Amino acid sequence: MALYSFGVRKKGETEIQTSNQKFELPFLDFFAMQFNNQRELISFLGADPDVYDGIWICYKHAGKCKYLPIYFDAPELEQICAHMIDFDRIKGTSSIYEMLAVAYDRKRLLQVGQVPEISATNKIISKIASNDLIDMAARMHYINKKALEYWENGIEIFFATELMSSYIQIRKAYTFLRENGYLSGLADSKEVPVMTMQTLVQRYNERQTFIEYTNELSVVANILNSLEITPYEEFLISQALNGDEASFEILMVSDIERVIYLKPILDYIASERGKVKKLGTID
Repeated sequence: MALYSFGVRKKGETEIQTSNQKFELPFLDFFAMQFNNQRELISFLGADPDVYDGIWICYKHAGKCKYLPIYFDAPELEQICAHMIDFDRIKGTSSIYEMLAVAYDRKRLLQVGQVPEISATNKIISKIASNDLIDMAARMHYINKKALEYWENGIEIFFATELMSSYIQIRKAYTFLRENGYLSGLADSKEVPVMTMQTLVQRYNERQTFIEYTNELSVVANILNSLEITPYEEFLISQALNGDEASFEILMVSDIERVIYLKPILDYIASERGKVKKLGTID
């Protein structure tokens, strides 16, 4: 499966600089279509729009770099992509732009499915299947040979299935229709944040860290509220929760009945120590 990346060009130059971050095409298309124009997208990605004047979606084919135009006003493609991308693994984002930023930063959380059979897909297929456009599209390499063969043999349902077999196929059909005036762009104006993607990721990480810390405090509070502990034990527990190994060891060699009684908080501290050891911060 081909992977794609954004690529930008400096003003006055011809070379396009591509990002090392590579994704499936529907994600980058959907990402780009949340902006009104190139300048907004370039700025959000952290580049200076006064330095870079162009942006594309790039990929390699047969060892050569290829460049796809970015559509900011393609509702049909946007609807198709929205049905294909699953953001469910990304929790706690405050806006679609923060969600996109986190997904770009942690692409392992992204899941991309199959091209859906929805009105937007059917619109592209029905448009290209009318007015004898298929031969022209095939000659211009916007439709592959298999789809053309299905059409020529009168197997229209297989023709549609072939166009929907991958997102790049339906996108090529859309591009042909768009470039030849059979579809036109239409997009609502979007309120794009002035912050960069990097800033949104940082804010998200800080918020998640705070939430995790708050949750941990709540767990500890609930455990301690269920126990009656001495001031000295409270001191040792506090120290142990802050990573003091000596305090934890003192608690563990207490009277056996006391160790059994304190087991809920001792188990919690032990589990936290285990996480730290797993991260390699304690030998």
